[in-house]
Amino acid sequence: METNIKRFLPLAKYFVLLMAVLFFSGCKRADFKGDLSTEKANVFPIDESYKGNILFNANLDNYTYRDANDTDERKKIRASIINHLKDLKTMGVRESVGYLAVGGKDRKVEKGDPIDFDYLDKMYKVLDEEGIRYAIPLIVDRVVVNPDDYGPVWEENCRWYVQEMARYYGTRPLYYSAVNEPFTAGMRGDGVPLTVDQVLRIQEVFYRALKAVNPEIIVISCPVNTLEINRGSVQLAERGITQYCDYFGFHKHVDIGEDAPRSEKLIWDAIDRAEEMGFPRRGIVLNENGTHLILPRVWSGATEEDARDFKARWVGNDLIQMKALGCKYIVMYSLLGSKANNGEYNILDVDRPTANGFTPYEKEYQAYKELWQVEPHLVSRGINGGFEEENPDKSRGWVVSFKGWPRGGAQSSIPQEWESVDFIHDDSPGAFKGDSYLKMAKPIRPQISANRCRRLVEGLIPGQRYKICARVKLSGDSSRATLRGMGFDVLGKEKAEKVVTYAESQGKYTRIEVSFVAVNEWVVISLEHNGEGVAYWDEITFTK
Repeated sequence: METNIKRFLPLAKYFVLLMAVLFFSGCKRADFKGDLSTEKANVFPIDESYKGNILFNANLDNYTYRDANDTDERKKIRASIINHLKDLKTMGVRESVGYLAVGGKDRKVEKGDPIDFDYLDKMYKVLDEEGIRYAIPLIVDRVVVNPDDYGPVWEENCRWYVQEMARYYGTRPLYYSAVNEPFTAGMRGDGVPLTVDQVLRIQEVFYRALKAVNPEIIVISCPVNTLEINRGSVQLAERGITQYCDYFGFHKHVDIGEDAPRSEKLIWDAIDRAEEMGFPRRGIVLNENGTHLILPRVWSGATEEDARDFKARWVGNDLIQMKALGCKYIVMYSLLGSKANNGEYNILDVDRPTANGFTPYEKEYQAYKELWQVEPHLVSRGINGGFEEENPDKSRGWVVSFKGWPRGGAQSSIPQEWESVDFIHDDSPGAFKGDSYLKMAKPIRPQISANRCRRLVEGLIPGQRYKICARVKLSGDSSRATLRGMGFDVLGKEKAEKVVTYAESQGKYTRIEVSFVAVNEWVVISLEHNGEGVAYWDEITFTK
């Protein structure tokens, strides 16, 4: 009997995990209302398990042309882009189909029109063969014939188009979206932003059409640009858009960090509001994310090399920030092909082709290649919790968070927030154990109000409880420190944090801990200081 039990125990672990996945999946689908047909889509076995950190806007459609125009040179370019995607270990790409599906920019689709799948497969079949997943924006506001302002005729045409796509591609895409940045005038064919009512109408029709083909298809809401985060996101949430999506989508091309004017944390405020109004709580997908070379705007002496150094550091910082937010997927803008800000978002130079691709902007490219993978952050590799290992680059390993837009100007490509956070290696009595520790002092610049140092830990088991422990010492009566676990909950609701005041520390190391149950397969450990007095951190541990 004892032998049989021992044999059964490893299987029991997987059985419990399977039951948890089925439970959460059931919860996610339970609020769908509508008759679902039993018609089967072109189904790939759906696998929503986490496989990496990064997707890219690859803009393959810029280099996909019809018939005689689809030259060997164009095919070579597409192959080159895919080589770069593989080199970066990209888990997926976001590729718009839009006009491509219906035969060109002068055409719109209505019920009964053929969809040019042979043409689309020039992109998608190759991606399938290479094991690269993809997300599909269908752009129904610009592609579907709309004679009655999103009335019944438009709905019939929209359902036709969306369901034809769903029957063909099924669950092969990671997710589908209906409209890109609905409140941005430049995204509309007529230059007129959509209203909240129109977005809700589009999203509901789109969602029900896809789910009627296959309820396992993943749908995100029409992604809102963070420039519209205060208005659009909250209004859509209050009006119930989470009824018609599996994840809430947004774009981020502005500042980052909790104290930024348009902080991405406001997305969770919108989700909180939806829940308050009685609508389903959803996770979030960062459907477009990136920054251009902003350093020259605040430092007149900044060279392009300075700006690219700063952006490469931003890449590591951004990974931590977005994983701390708990995003299900993160799409970077852009690998190649973007013309925004004269192409500054791209990490490949379109004007410098090489034999097997395009010349990268090397520091940015390498930062994505080295940092945005799962492997460097696996819990099995340890977290350097005693700071005994050197951490010379504060955008890697233990990352010192900073705002993407330098505050009060800058005279260096080194982020100003790094001035008050140091990794100390000496024989002074500052450490709790050994001779290394993390020191957070009062920021030199008045524009900086707090210190944050964070570490991404990958490879967690969903359903497993974990514990983060730390030793912290404070000096200064107003000094305060916070230990947090962040990003582990796909719904952004559960918190894991502990605050320590000087009165509790009394100038000596005190032990603090937080615990949480993982839902995502990662957590971000955050060591924070309010910028008053000094905080010393040591012996950070992460255990089950």
